[in-house]
Amino acid sequence: MSVSQGTWSKADKSEWQRQRLQSEMSRGLYSKTGPVSQYLANEPTPRHAPAPDDSKRSAPTRDEVEQAATDGKVLSFNGDSTCFSELSWQDGIVDAVFTNGYAYSAELDLDDFLDWVADDSVGGYFNEVLGQDFFAPKQTKGE
Repeated sequence: MSVSQGTWSKADKSEWQRQRLQSEMSRGLYSKTGPVSQYLANEPTPRHAPAPDDSKRSAPTRDEVEQAATDGKVLSFNGDSTCFSELSWQDGIVDAVFTNGYAYSAELDLDDFLDWVADDSVGGYFNEVLGQDFFAPKQTKGE
């Protein structure tokens, strides 16, 4: 196959990738049961597998969440984030731990916290809505 750079068809690229991965797998660079072997066997990989059925466990209603907040319980974000490793709220204070390990606390209304954790990206919401200086110390007049 004499193909110049940048003109590979999808089929050519796929074949080249399969040959390369097969070669690397035979040298022991990949697990024989991992995603690469699944790809080579045309099995669905975890990111292509059907989503698990969580219909048995229903999410709490807004009223239930507000009641838990009124009762003083800690509300925790349990979604996926590449920005935050922990995000929780209790009694008007949000506690956030970034994936780099830095931890901060700040005052935040319950409605704002619920909007934050309901967003598709808690990191994006933090950057775009709250602002990167959200956890910065508040300066008082005269400082």
